[in-house]
Amino acid sequence: MRNVLLVALVALVVGGCWHATPEAPGVAAVVEPPPEQTPDGSNPAWRPRNTPSPCDASMARAFELAYDELQRVPQLRNKVDDVRHAAAASCREMGWTPETLACFDAATAGRDVIHCAGRLTPDQSNDLQRRMEAIMSGTAP
Repeated sequence: MRNVLLVALVALVVGGCWHATPEAPGVAAVVEPPPEQTPDGSNPAWRPRNTPSPCDASMARAFELAYDELQRVPQLRNKVDDVRHAAAASCREMGWTPETLACFDAATAGRDVIHCAGRLTPDQSNDLQRRMEAIMSGTAP
């Protein structure tokens, strides 16, 4: 059953059937701290250089849940890491909300990941879909 749900997530994203529900108006987007900060305590958003961004951490969690199953999908077998990196880049560049990232962080199963993906705005969902289609077709940079 879990395999079916995770394959369905990939099919939804790649197939263009991923329908997003918009976030509530006025919800702040994820803001990544500048990479060159010092740990002097003046910037509470500072993190060591090797600490993953909120987007990287959330996508790592989501793909950790799905990794084994996604490896079984022939079209994704050698592209799972590329898809994860593309999802994290989309998150950073499209400003996924802290609430959406918290949803991915709390996910415990593939169905939770699908639910969290439904929290993306239409623009965020379209950007993610475009990136994943580029990876699947081999046209990604």
